Amino acid sequence: MILILGLAGGTFIGYLVWAVPLKQQFANQYILSATDQAFIGLQVSQGQSDSLRKILEESLPDYVTTIANEYSSSPYSTDALWVIRRYYERNGVPIPESVESILMNIPGTPSEACSRKLVQLEINASVLPTQYFGTNQVEETEETPEPQP
Repeated sequence: MILILGLAGGTFIGYLVWAVPLKQQFANQYILSATDQAFIGLQVSQGQSDSLRKILEESLPDYVTTIANEYSSSPYSTDALWVIRRYYERNGVPIPESVESILMNIPGTPSEACSRKLVQLEINASVLPTQYFGTNQVEETEETPEPQP
């Protein structure tokens, strides 16, 4: 009987020591993520998308380095690196030297789900280019377009 009570007590204490802090850590990450998303929404709605883009762009090299060095075993790491690489390629932004070798030598290919999202972004960008990538400013020319018959 004492053995069963000891095991039950040990299990309960183990739960308190490990599970409760992990649950709190997940809750904190979730709340911080929601807060970040709300701030992003506020900045976009206030017309600050260029400053937001600069902030995000400046943080990408740190994400790349951390993913490659700390989280490469995660099943999502390859997708994250491919999406970051596509960001640089699609926007014509030079890949910083500090992460170029990582992004140009990503092991594997994006998952099927990631590939579909990337293709859909390209389709959306071709329909509404300014909504998704840059401003696509039109250069003024002296030429007058010919009327279509």
